[in-house]
Amino acid sequence: MKEFKYRWLWTWDWRMNWDLKGIEGPFHGGGDQYQKDKGSYLVDYKNLIKYMSEHGLNGVIIYGFIRDSHGGVEYAREFCKYGNERGVRILPGVGTCYYEGYYYEGKHRYNMTTWLQEHPELRAVDEDGKRVPCLCASKERNQEWIGDGMKWLFESLEDLKGVNVESNEFFVCRCRDCKRRREEMKGDEPDYYKDMFTVIEPAVEAALEVCPDAWVSYATYTGFERRMMESPPTFAKLLPEEAICQWSFSKPFLGHWPKGVRPPTRHNVALGYLNYAKKTERGFAGFSISAIRGLCRRAAESGMEGVIIYGEDPSTNVNNEINYLAFEEFSSHPKTSFENFARRKLAELYGGEGPAEQIVSMALSSERGRRDVGTIKENLRLAKDALKDVKNPQARERWSQVVKRLEYDLQRTYGYPRVEEGTYKVYE
Repeated sequence: MKEFKYRWLWTWDWRMNWDLKGIEGPFHGGGDQYQKDKGSYLVDYKNLIKYMSEHGLNGVIIYGFIRDSHGGVEYAREFCKYGNERGVRILPGVGTCYYEGYYYEGKHRYNMTTWLQEHPELRAVDEDGKRVPCLCASKERNQEWIGDGMKWLFESLEDLKGVNVESNEFFVCRCRDCKRRREEMKGDEPDYYKDMFTVIEPAVEAALEVCPDAWVSYATYTGFERRMMESPPTFAKLLPEEAICQWSFSKPFLGHWPKGVRPPTRHNVALGYLNYAKKTERGFAGFSISAIRGLCRRAAESGMEGVIIYGEDPSTNVNNEINYLAFEEFSSHPKTSFENFARRKLAELYGGEGPAEQIVSMALSSERGRRDVGTIKENLRLAKDALKDVKNPQARERWSQVVKRLEYDLQRTYGYPRVEEGTYKVYE
């Protein structure tokens, strides 16, 4: 199996934590206010882009990309240029009927709140017949706004070479126009897919018209099924073939991913909802190296061209660092073993091949039994032994962090007072 063409990280601006001297962003939730300063925004993403460039990761999806509160179009231009110089394409996250459109925060003609305040009759309708702050999929003026906004985005950012498009998770507009349009489309696919196609089509077509070599991806929020191979949904049949379909896979699904099933679209990437290294995981837990390998292997077997995981937390703690290195390794060599991963990516960092294999074994056991006291105690014993034996200062620093994190896990498991929210600092 060959290296994936697309190796991306997915981020929300307000949840970023790569500025280690700034305010730590929260983990949970979708769109929200940006609570840091402009400088933190620059540092967060430049640190991330630099790391990605050094590790062969070539695209970063950024939701909340353009806001008045962190530099507007000026900073967006700077990021696109900075990324291109380092081989990392910036893919702004664009909401076509939700998630604020092209200009996430600010009074701007391509900010969705601004547009709907000026044209309240173009809002979608929910099941109760009420207007909601979301674009109606079938309104022609909305579709024109979506296409025009995409052209504005690429024309405003001369170094922009990609975009990631979303609609609104499983929302269906209940107005008469949308009902009639869905009936005319026929087929037994979910109504959500039909609305999704209607609002994504003008965005995808406009992006490829302005920048034919752009990486234009769009989210389905779902995985694919065997029956789609015989009866593809509308978006698979009618969207431009050049577009990249983003399919979503959770950790539990990886164990049940049907063999021999391929997506109905020509170009495809797999987004892994692997939930690794959350801020709620302040100890040694939070590994997903087995899930990352599983995602890469199954995506390769299914003929997909890329993989995506979250990238909001920094590589300066052992959990995140090992997960990112696993993503680098398995997205380049989907069929390789954990032993090869340890030897190629971790031996130099942890004091040799033996200690590297040890930390991988500990990470895998933690991934399987995150709150098992016996597992935590055994891993703590192994970490303390490694700390005694390893002489390299860089390796000792990492093993020291492992010990501290496991001690925290043990304390928390036995019910001792938990670390208060906001007091945790990344171990340097």
